[in-house]
Amino acid sequence: MRSILKSDKPEILIEKEKEWHDELMQYVKQGAEIPSTVAGRYRHSQIKKALLSETGDKCVYCESKLTHIDYGDIEHILPKSIFRELTFSWDNLTIGCAKCNKNKDIYYNPKLPLLNPYIDEPEKCITFIGAIPYPTNGNDRAEITIMKLKLDRSELVERRDEHIKKLSPLFKQFHRTQDLNLKQLLLDDLMEYTKPDKEFSLLTKQVLENLKITG
Repeated sequence: MRSILKSDKPEILIEKEKEWHDELMQYVKQGAEIPSTVAGRYRHSQIKKALLSETGDKCVYCESKLTHIDYGDIEHILPKSIFRELTFSWDNLTIGCAKCNKNKDIYYNPKLPLLNPYIDEPEKCITFIGAIPYPTNGNDRAEITIMKLKLDRSELVERRDEHIKKLSPLFKQFHRTQDLNLKQLLLDDLMEYTKPDKEFSLLTKQVLENLKITG
């Protein structure tokens, strides 16, 4: 997980958010069953496309590339079952993989909220030791985030470990070479993997820092 900047609201929400919200809330106030055609409008293709672009096609929680593992689920940061009024709020919408979304479920605890990559700074809260994430300095919110989302689940750790092993030859070559031009080229290549749209970018950034591979 790493910090994400919220992109501009898609046109469909600019045009339809109030209308969709008002119609939904009418059902809520009446205690009536909400048709899926009303409740599920946040799944509009324009919204999903904007969220995928905003997140670099990654799950905002585990940083897996969605195109590598599944189609991605539009996710409500604050659960829509509790905060009905935020069902179509752009600031409450993001995207995640099916496993993280399932693990998160409808968790809501105002005293111990999960880390929000849009307003918190996960980079300061989560520390990777090898391929496993730990709460930095015992950070309680990082701990509940890791535990609830299962960010240390075995298959995820295995994929992160494979990612590190894939880059290991570049790490070794960077430290071994005495050629400054080659060293800079290797550094440039490695820094590409730390960009926000890259899979496991926080892990990569911290590994490079630990290995003293910096610009």
